[in-house]
Amino acid sequence: MELERQERERRQRELLADDFKDRALVVMMDGVLEHRWEDEIKKSLPLPQCLEIGKELQHYNETDIREVKEYEEQSKTLYQERLRYRKMLQDELQELAISLDEQIKRFNTSVAKLTMQKIIIESAIRQEEMRILRATLYNHARLIYGANANGLRTQIDQISEYMDQLTDVLNEFQEKAADYRNTYDTLRTKDRLLDKQFKINFSDTAQSALVDQAYKIFKRRPKTQLRSIVTVSVFQDMAKRIVAKKTAGTHGNLLLPKECQDYLSHCDSLDQTSNCPAGMDSSLWQTLIKMRRIKIESEFRVSSGEYW
Repeated sequence: MELERQERERRQRELLADDFKDRALVVMMDGVLEHRWEDEIKKSLPLPQCLEIGKELQHYNETDIREVKEYEEQSKTLYQERLRYRKMLQDELQELAISLDEQIKRFNTSVAKLTMQKIIIESAIRQEEMRILRATLYNHARLIYGANANGLRTQIDQISEYMDQLTDVLNEFQEKAADYRNTYDTLRTKDRLLDKQFKINFSDTAQSALVDQAYKIFKRRPKTQLRSIVTVSVFQDMAKRIVAKKTAGTHGNLLLPKECQDYLSHCDSLDQTSNCPAGMDSSLWQTLIKMRRIKIESEFRVSSGEYW
């Protein structure tokens, strides 16, 4: 019995030490249980051996010709799949934008109703206060035979003027709120147009094979997180520095937090010529990084509008 128990323990230790299943999963399935379509179309097709070694065309055999033809057909299919996937993402983004607009409208409607209720309640309170005050003043005036009539009139005039001032302030706030909303909507519209303008302008100047790669670079952003920065002044100053390419205190009046300075430094790193893809000349690269900085500036200005 003791020998059997030791034999069972030995087998269990061997099973625990054997990672054959894990290694086989990595080899066969790249470490995942299921290949997703959107992940597969992001991968590049392996080049045929004749293209990879740079074999000359006149030395191609039938196998090389067949492999090149299959590679071209697979590349065309992959390109169509990527276009379909991008269309799906664009449709999803449009649906999200519509949903966000509807939620904003519902929120604004609720805020407007609550504000109106607040005004009505405050107005009722003020009216009740005025009624009590007038009754008190009337009783006081009755008791002292109108000795302080002039003082009471002055107080009533001051209160009326205060109510007029409150009404003016309220109107001013409503006008400013409408102006801020219009400015924010304009910034958001401009930000959405920058994507379309990039595709139109860059497609006219660059080769078609570089447009998709250039758009990915155009959407690339520094990995530095700015979630703790929620002030309008910081966002606006960041927008100015992005376009001016200033990281230190030579531009703007704010002393930026470290994460903001890291973000600007990472933007400079992304603009380096070493990140330029093969086949793109320096003038197109400069145009690309300039348009990307304009897009980042627009994103910061939109973010600043969210905290007005």
